[in-house]
Amino acid sequence: MRPGSILALFLAVDISYSMDEDEQRLQRLGYISAITAPQVLKAISSGLTSRIAVAYVEWAGASSQFTLVDWHEISDQRSAEEFADALAEAPVRRAYRTSISSALTYGA
Repeated sequence: MRPGSILALFLAVDISYSMDEDEQRLQRLGYISAITAPQVLKAISSGLTSRIAVAYVEWAGASSQFTLVDWHEISDQRSAEEFADALAEAPVRRAYRTSISSALTYGA
C-alpha cells in the first residue's frame, strides 16, 4: 500500500433462497460482532493508517444487489459501532437466483 492509502473492505453477502432466514440473521450478526470485536479493532489500529473503509452489500440474482451500508471509515470503537448499528437496522431480505458475476460487477 502507498503511504496515506486506506484498506477498502467490500463485504458482498449472498441473500439468495439457498439460505434460510435464520442462516441470514446469523450471518448478519456475525459481521456485526466481528467489526466491533476488540481483536478486529486492535488489528485495524495496528495497520499502516490505523483505519479501514468498509461497505456492506447483499446480492442474489443479476438485478439484485443492495448496498445496506455504503463506504464507512472505521478507526475506533465508536465508528465500528456506527457501522454495526446501521447494518443491524437494515431489513433482512431474500431474493431469487444467484449471480456472483453480477455481484462482482456491482462491486467493481
